[in-house]
Amino acid sequence: MCEYRASSKSLVNRHVRAIHLREKPFSCPHDGCSYASVELKNLRVHINSVHLKRRDVACPHCSYRAANVSIMNGHIQRRHGGVGLLTGKGGHYIPGVGANKQKSATGHVQ
Repeated sequence: MCEYRASSKSLVNRHVRAIHLREKPFSCPHDGCSYASVELKNLRVHINSVHLKRRDVACPHCSYRAANVSIMNGHIQRRHGGVGLLTGKGGHYIPGVGANKQKSATGHVQ
């Protein structure tokens, strides 16, 4: 038994299904694609970025566009020294904030 703890039984059940049973109930409906995910939101990101080729997140420093905030933050880290990482669902820009200070806003750094 692992030491995972959560505030609700549903979170513990999700952890067990995803980590210990390796269940991935959400499968990509596109022909020939074998992608499957533990969470529906990840499947939606996959479909939007891989199959629909959506690039809705714009870099605040250059013309680069990404499929999601996580990919954009990787770009900002590599190309712009981590200054101005995006945070939150809407991909808000925080001017002058680097990776160390940004961590508290996002909970982790890519």
